[in-house]
Parts: sequence; structure tokens; C-alpha cells
Amino acid sequence: MKRLALFTLLLLVVFAWALRTARALPLYATREGYQCSQCHVDPNGGGVRTDFGFNYGKNRHLLDPADTTYSDLSFSPRIADGFWWGTDFRLLFANEYGADSRDFYDHTFVPMQGSIYFHAQPIPQLDVVYNRDLRESREAYGLIRGMLPGGVNLKAGQFRVPLGLRLDDHTSYTKRFELLGYNYQQVDQGVELSAVGSRFYGQFALQNGGSAKADLWTAKVGTFQKGLHAGISGQYNPGGTNPNGDTVRRLRGAAFGGLKWGEWVYVAELVAGQNRPDVGPRADTTTALFAYSADLSRRMSRSLLIRARYDYLNPNSKFNRDFSDPEKTDPDAYKARRAELRARKDEFKSERFGIEADYQPYPFVEFKGAYRYQRFESPDIENVHQFFVITHFSY
Repeated sequence: MKRLALFTLLLLVVFAWALRTARALPLYATREGYQCSQCHVDPNGGGVRTDFGFNYGKNRHLLDPADTTYSDLSFSPRIADGFWWGTDFRLLFANEYGADSRDFYDHTFVPMQGSIYFHAQPIPQLDVVYNRDLRESREAYGLIRGMLPGGVNLKAGQFRVPLGLRLDDHTSYTKRFELLGYNYQQVDQGVELSAVGSRFYGQFALQNGGSAKADLWTAKVGTFQKGLHAGISGQYNPGGTNPNGDTVRRLRGAAFGGLKWGEWVYVAELVAGQNRPDVGPRADTTTALFAYSADLSRRMSRSLLIRARYDYLNPNSKFNRDFSDPEKTDPDAYKARRAELRARKDEFKSERFGIEADYQPYPFVEFKGAYRYQRFESPDIENVHQFFVITHFSY
């Protein structure tokens, strides 16, 4: 366990160092060189937008030149002084079928998101945010700015776990349940300390982790400088659960970065970790996990952006050290079990290739079309063709 943890930490440091020429993340922050908090109230990004974020969306996600077609638009998310509202609505049409059998897995409309945001700022130091999404309450927190020494912010309530990048694509392999051990889209209750400076930012959160005991610890640090944005993130959860419901100790590390060349933008995230059950017949088992996601995009015009994506996931990238007492004392049985586990370590490995296009005919309106090919290592799992169309309204 210690060797894997040290290797993961070294890998993250090397990856972050390699991104010394990067800018911000994700796509829009990378292109413009701003932190996520420039457009969003939450320092982790996403959710209710600031006035700057509203105007950025009004200009169809460009800083300049101005979209003069809507320069006289009087609509504003500000209801009154110190009170705003906003929305994110996504409708997905999914068409998925087997590469060999041609059997349809999905051919349906799915309401991905229906968020209505409310944001109140009774005093400059306090932001209160509430997000009602379809049939449930999501983010609901208070953010006290500069409460602690050094300008550190305090957030309390329920919010997303701040591991790695905040992405709007929950299907990214670095956000899969098999990797993280929890649903990336769901919120969790807890507190978070954050600091956002001109060059550096950091977050440290303690949340429940889906149990009755608050033991999910997450930290993230990053740097913004001219031509540079790189970040690393870590997480420890001694009382986590695996897909079978067993209690496991979860350790996760993430590294992320981005590059910009002219109109091309490259964004990548790497997540590695391990699970180790505390009790039961598999208490001597250590399972290592690894995932990587990357996309390369180019804005062709104010209205059109194209993107190529790649995802890789191996939820069992290291064979399990799960040997019974007879196997430990019998060399032949030990070798046989070891060979079996080595052969199975890539059994659930998969990767995905995608081509996408984002079309914004008007401010606050976006259509996303995507084709993805999902390939599985196991011959027992059929490869899949995926076609998606997403309609997105936001402000």
C-alpha cells in the first residue's frame, strides 16, 4: 500500500511539472486564462454564475470581439440588489447499440439536468446558494469570503466533492463510479476551506462520504501564472464502500492540466488510487485503479467548436493480493493463484474514442452532437457505438 501511494504521489508530481506551459482548466478557463471562480460563485467551478459569467455566456463564450447582435439585450439574472437567479437545462437523446449484435441498448430522451439556481448576497462577505435540480435539491451552501486569516473562505452545506476537475460531462472515465467509489453528480454534506489568489488556489474539504461518519477528506491545489495552469488533488476515505457494498479504505490522487496553441485547446485529467477492505475474506486484497481523460478542441467560429476525446479506465490495474492460508504455504497453489490474478487484472479495462461538435446559434443556447466508440478488453462484453445529441440552455 505504501509503495503504491508513493508511486501515485510521484506520478502526480511529475505530471503536474510536465504541464508547466499550461493555462487554466477546463475548456473556457484554459482558453481565456481565468480561474473557474471568475465565472462561477463556487470556487470549485460550475453552478450559479457571476455577472462576469453571465456576460461571457451572452457573448457566446468569447471575451472578444463583442457579439453586437445582442448588445442591446436588457435581460439580466439580477432580480434585485444582492439577489440573482440562473439555470442549466440539459436534455439528452441517446442512441447506443452493440458493435456486433446491433442490438439497441438506449434509444431515448433523458433529462440530464434541470437546475434552477438562487444566489443571495446580503453582505459582500456572504454568498448563499441553492440549486433545485428536477426532483431534488442539489447544492445548498453558504460561502463566507475571507473569514479566516490570509483571506481563506469557509463554505458549509452540501456541495460536490472537489476532487480533480469540475466537469459538465459526468460520463468522463475519470468521473466514473467504478473509479471514484461514489456518484460524481451527487452532492455531499460538509465544510470546505478555500483560497483564491492571483496565481494560486487551494481547497480542503471534509464531507460525510456517504456514511454516518464524516471521514471523506479531499484537497486540491493549483497555480495560475502567465502561460501556466497545473493542479493536483488527493482524497482519503477510510470508511468508503465498493460496488459490492463492502467497507473499504479509499485513496485517490488526481493531476490535471491544459495547453493552448492558437485556437487549439488541450485538457487532460489523470486519476489513480486504490481500495483495501478492512474486514472479511478479502481483507488482504489491494485493488489499484487508474483512469485518464483528455480532449482536444478547436473553435472554428463564434458558433462552432469541434472536439476529439479519449478516455481510458482500468478499475483493477493491479492484481489482487488475495491468498488463502493454504495458498500462502503451498508454492504451487500460490503460483497458480498469482497467475490467475495477473491474467484477470485487465479484465474490466475499457477505452473510449469520441468526436464531438458544439453549436451555439444564439447566446445561452447550445447543441452538442457526439459519436463515441466504447471498447472493452473482456471478450464477454460487447463493444458499443454511441450517438448523443444534447440540448443545453444556460445563463
